[in-house]
Amino acid sequence: MGQIKVFVGGSAIGFYGAVTTDRTYNEIDSPGNDYMADVCVKWENEYHQLNENIRKVIIRTGVVLSNEAGALPKLLTPIKFGIGSAIGSGKQIVPWIHINDIVSLFYEGICNKSMKGIYNGVAPNSVTNNQLNKAIAKQLNKPYFMPNVPATMLNLLLGEMAVMVTEGSVISAEKTTQIPFQFQFPHIEGALKDLLS
Repeated sequence: MGQIKVFVGGSAIGFYGAVTTDRTYNEIDSPGNDYMADVCVKWENEYHQLNENIRKVIIRTGVVLSNEAGALPKLLTPIKFGIGSAIGSGKQIVPWIHINDIVSLFYEGICNKSMKGIYNGVAPNSVTNNQLNKAIAKQLNKPYFMPNVPATMLNLLLGEMAVMVTEGSVISAEKTTQIPFQFQFPHIEGALKDLLS
């Protein structure tokens, strides 16, 4: 058995914490101070225990859009019935990425010897929760006029985990684009057309 030369590990943008701010987070920022950030820090620390001679790539994945699993099918259900709406304020950012792009990024991490360290696995063009839901409704040719789902209702249903859908900030994809990595789906409209057509 040969020597392992590269290790590509997954983490999450939860590293930066569930907050809604005007700030853009990048790979050199400190972790947030909530449960998700704590989990991501501990997860990433395990990767750092690997032999220092192994090239390590850690990809902090955003919300992966796929029509088979994950967030998108859950978002589709109310919209298909014509009752889609924004969650909470609707202004929170959803740092998303198409399933094909995140798979390609992990593959790039394996093959591209220049890649080392942390990379954000998010599309370069951010959208708000309201913009995302509106774009889905448009792609499905469904109405989009219902009032926002109140954050208080989600807090009752989901408890502390509600912040995962009611909060969100811009996560930078600049380091990823400079690999250089070519996103197949840099814009939400193209991603949804591919997934929902």
